[in-house]
Amino acid sequence: ILCPPGIGDLSWIYSKLGALAREQGLWLGTPDGQPRRCADFARLLPGITWAGYDPGFTTAWLLANALPDDAGPDDLVPGQWSLLAANRHLEDGKPLSSWLPSLPAEYHYTLNLEAEEVLAGEDWLDELPRPILAVYTSNRGKDEHAAWKLWNAPEWAQVVLTLLARGGSAVFLGAEWDRDRTEDVAQRVSGAGVPVRRLIGEPLGVALAVLQNSNAAIAYPSGIGILASVLSVPSVMLLPVCLPRLTGYVDPKDAESGRHRAWCCPAPEAVIEHLRPFVQGVRV
Repeated sequence: ILCPPGIGDLSWIYSKLGALAREQGLWLGTPDGQPRRCADFARLLPGITWAGYDPGFTTAWLLANALPDDAGPDDLVPGQWSLLAANRHLEDGKPLSSWLPSLPAEYHYTLNLEAEEVLAGEDWLDELPRPILAVYTSNRGKDEHAAWKLWNAPEWAQVVLTLLARGGSAVFLGAEWDRDRTEDVAQRVSGAGVPVRRLIGEPLGVALAVLQNSNAAIAYPSGIGILASVLSVPSVMLLPVCLPRLTGYVDPKDAESGRHRAWCCPAPEAVIEHLRPFVQGVRV
């Protein structure tokens, strides 16, 4: 299969094709471009063989030529590349269950983390007081067009500090290109006396091992935010004004309970109130 190059893009596809991949195996390729994120994630998916980045086509071309939303397993021809993308379906506010509707949606699946990655994740969290709040701020909302802007650094810090007012720790996740905003918020939080760990530029498997052992998470729209839902971590993924309806990837049970919420432009105070029971209900 050929799919868009984001971690979340591939996660949505694997939620539908994971059982097929584990049974028969699937080769995966994506358009080339920066940042390169998909290869590291593909390695963590059982049944997926990474074929590489292809400079011969673009994500825009793939989205325009992908199989229709109502395609099924018979449309995936063995030995041929099939173009798949759930992006536009989900961005239109439709549920993941109605994309490739003949296949069940696997909202939660197991990642193939190596033992060394699990141990490294445990080392990062060692001696940190709980509850542990995982935070992914991204650099993207810092300087880009207003359509992608969300909270500023003081607002991020306000949310983290308020949620951890009774104790606990913050773990900041991010790629190397997220360093500026992540460091800004992390310094504000650590300066207020909250224990902090910074996993910036660490291997994806280690970051996800940390994420799945956190008590709650807040994330800018990203693969990290989507995988918090996959890993059943109580979480909120913030949605910018340009993606107001991107909520259909959430397990309906988690949406009903509030365990994971994809939320367009929420006020910091609203997110605090939503996550407070999940964070402050943990024994410190």
